Amino acid sequence: PPGHSNDGATDGAQRVVSDLDEHDPELARHLRAASGGPQQLRALLAARVDVYLTTVFPLDALLFAWDHCLLDGWRDELPRFLGDALGLLRDQLLSATTPAELELVLRDAPRALRTCDVRDAWRARLRRKAASPMSPTRLERSASTSNGG
Repeated sequence: PPGHSNDGATDGAQRVVSDLDEHDPELARHLRAASGGPQQLRALLAARVDVYLTTVFPLDALLFAWDHCLLDGWRDELPRFLGDALGLLRDQLLSATTPAELELVLRDAPRALRTCDVRDAWRARLRRKAASPMSPTRLERSASTSNGG
């Protein structure tokens, strides 16, 4: 799992940053600048990965995320749920301009997240993945269609 070790938490944080670079480059650039640079951003996010998102989501939303982490694998899903949270907090994060302000947003704003918002972000992520030209689901469908299935 991503937590319980510096390497695992840092790897999880890097996965979040990579996903942001791909899906929301504006937010990724802003977070790097406001946090003080790439290493500081990874440290900021690794702290959330290391505690398995317990400081990111209210309990009901946390349990929803954990259920999917248990089903689909902590290493992949935990960073994705952190990315979902950052997307849900996008406006507040974009208004933060210093490391201290980012910390405040990440400490206080998640309390307002609702399970239905986290679920909707998760569904949107799954739809993006299914629509991706290289997604396994699309590749399997095209293979079965070309093989007469």
